[in-house]
Amino acid sequence: MHSTCYTISIPSHREACSRQVFQDTILNMSISLRTLAREWAIKILYQREINHEDLHYALEPAMDRLRREFVMRGSRRASGSLREEIALEWFTLHIAPLLPVQDTETVQVLAEAAGKLVQEMAYWQEYRTNKSLATAFPAAVQTPGLPALVSEQALLRSFQALEEQPQTNILRLLIEARPALQELFTPAQRAEARKFVKEAKEACLPAQAEKLLEMRSSCMLQTQNAWKQAAEMVRQNVQDWLTTASYCLLLIQGVEDHKEQLDADISGVASGWPLERQALVDRNILRIALWELQNAADVPQAVAVNEAVELAKKYSTAESGRFVNGVLGALIAPAAAVTAGNEKRA
Repeated sequence: MHSTCYTISIPSHREACSRQVFQDTILNMSISLRTLAREWAIKILYQREINHEDLHYALEPAMDRLRREFVMRGSRRASGSLREEIALEWFTLHIAPLLPVQDTETVQVLAEAAGKLVQEMAYWQEYRTNKSLATAFPAAVQTPGLPALVSEQALLRSFQALEEQPQTNILRLLIEARPALQELFTPAQRAEARKFVKEAKEACLPAQAEKLLEMRSSCMLQTQNAWKQAAEMVRQNVQDWLTTASYCLLLIQGVEDHKEQLDADISGVASGWPLERQALVDRNILRIALWELQNAADVPQAVAVNEAVELAKKYSTAESGRFVNGVLGALIAPAAAVTAGNEKRA
């Protein structure tokens, strides 16, 4: 499977994501995906600092590894199916230049469109099988009706509410996706068609049209179920990857845009531990956690702090977990006191 270079960019400082975008993204993420996004953000920021390199040199290979992680999550190679892996490789590779996708509606539309186009491959499998049958049994066969193709209107209707630029990008992607998927799956589908014709010849005489139709109907049902399962796997993993990768990039952008103030806040409470003495991993965990605490109103502070502590334990040391807990606790204490005072007065 060949890979193609692509470019991921985070918006410039002038186009920094709004707090509302950040909060909307968090609301639609599971805890496990949020943790994964943080882990990759920590790795990328660490790589950038340790190598003193431009952000994009650290960003692109790391984001491609994250993309491949979701391709392999959806793969059913071990079960003998390459459908999911091939489709996920194509869609994630071609959607990647759109990152970060900053609204959940666009994420869902892209994922659903990918799933619909994968499920449509059942049509082409059955078309090729019917074509092979007509050649092998020219006098025979009545075949079941083909599954429906996804109409252009159905694909377009799902993203009409999106803004103009996302619409244009998705439409361009869909126009490219349909023939690309057909080309990718044609060799395997032709092989499947030949296999079925061989089995049909061995199982029944050309005159046994009823038995042949029964075999054909059973095969078609299996094919449609297999592609339906593949489509759902692709839809879910495209959605999870887009959400995770976009959130990771938003975290990196937030730290990059506000690093000076984040570092000042951390230094203000990390008594005896100036930034230059802090481990790189700990420092970036603190920056990310503080940025989240300041911008993710819907995540309870205790939850955000605990998740940061667990990351410090995982990627640094047990002592780092205590250090991160102490620093973040000191940072949120004034805000907690203000909240408690307001509630008391109310």
